[in-house]
Amino acid sequence: MFITIELSEQFRQLLPVIFGAFLSVTFGMGLGWPCIAYPYLLNDDVTPIPITLDDTALIAGFLMEGNTIGSLFSTSKLLPAKLAVSLCCFLQISGWVLMFYSRNIFWFLGSRASVGFANGYGMGQLKRYIKDTCDPDLADTINNYLPVGINVGVLITFTYGAFVDFRSLALYAVIVPSIGFLGFTLIPKLERKTDSSQRVRNALESTMEKDEMSMAKNITPPPVLETAEGERESNTVGKPFTVFEVLRDRDSRNGLFLMFLIVFVQQYSGGPANLVYSQIIFTSTANPYPKLCSIIYGITALINIILALTFAKNIRRKTNLLVGTLACIFCYVLVALYFFLRNELYQINELFTWAPLFLLMLWNVFHTFSFGVLSLLQLKESLPKRSLNVLSKFWTIHFSMSAVISTKIFQVIFGMFGMGMGYTFFIFVLVGNFLIAIFIKDYTPKGKLEVNGGVESATVQRF
Repeated sequence: MFITIELSEQFRQLLPVIFGAFLSVTFGMGLGWPCIAYPYLLNDDVTPIPITLDDTALIAGFLMEGNTIGSLFSTSKLLPAKLAVSLCCFLQISGWVLMFYSRNIFWFLGSRASVGFANGYGMGQLKRYIKDTCDPDLADTINNYLPVGINVGVLITFTYGAFVDFRSLALYAVIVPSIGFLGFTLIPKLERKTDSSQRVRNALESTMEKDEMSMAKNITPPPVLETAEGERESNTVGKPFTVFEVLRDRDSRNGLFLMFLIVFVQQYSGGPANLVYSQIIFTSTANPYPKLCSIIYGITALINIILALTFAKNIRRKTNLLVGTLACIFCYVLVALYFFLRNELYQINELFTWAPLFLLMLWNVFHTFSFGVLSLLQLKESLPKRSLNVLSKFWTIHFSMSAVISTKIFQVIFGMFGMGMGYTFFIFVLVGNFLIAIFIKDYTPKGKLEVNGGVESATVQRF
């Protein structure tokens, strides 16, 4: 009976969060939308709104730019978390309605900025909601798998969008945030209950705080240590760092640099470009079924992100990074060679047109496991806890802007020199992982990350 009650309460905690997570699913649909819409909009014979190849990166970029701006306000407490998430669902509905009625490229840009902003702001507010309503273990599990929603949305777009035009896709896309809005808004908020052990712990902490306050005047302030590097360290644990405090703190600053480098290689080595331009890529391979190839690639990406978020944390960092990088380079070399020798290979055997699909699927496996989720693990495990609030925003901004710029660079390169040179560019970017391997700590987390009151801790086993 106890187990039944516990599972029932956790399900009640989880259910509204699932509907709230439709924000990331809708964002993923926006991320996958260009793959379906671009071949249609670029076709001068059938397109209702003509666009150029140069416009494609601009359209893709506004989704990420909206996400960036929204993330700047993601920790704001101006509105209750439940109300903020509900408003973001409504904002995404408005974005897709605007997409349906689009008459020129500017309507596209406004629509995608709206969907992106709602995701950037709303997901931070959803985490506030999760913290207030879910047990710590459940909250940690939910937060770990929230990125999966984006890949679910991409796969939905790839699958359904292959059979409709861009207006019909926008109309049906409204359904997802609408369900999220109704489910999250109508389900009553369930405040997290503290068990007896937690209440005892809180009472003890409260008593200790009162004793400390009464003795504060008679206690000498904690010592401030001077380190070899001339930095000052205090035994007290203060409030979260501000931006300037993060930049002044050595550990935070070094962690920020390493995180920036990881995200740079992750994004500029083809992660977003392979999704956004997947139909164009597979059309360029002379494959007769580019839409089917995109769907298969989307399924692979979804499965890989789920497995990576579950198991990648248990693999030694440097070994995983180096092996994965070498495998990614090998796959990209073969893809680039295919584009350079496409005509010759096609004459040998028409089945070679399927080779890029399988190579990119294999690339996605190694990319996701080796460094696709590495920056997220870095945030959780290695960076000072007082810096997480600022560093997570830096991560979102850099991640989104890198996606915008990298897709634009890839579009320019393959537009001017062909797909082979585009993948050659990705190969050179991957070399940056060898620099990351020098600085990253080679360890495997042992045990489960615990979240309590916004403070995260992990037991780490070093090698």
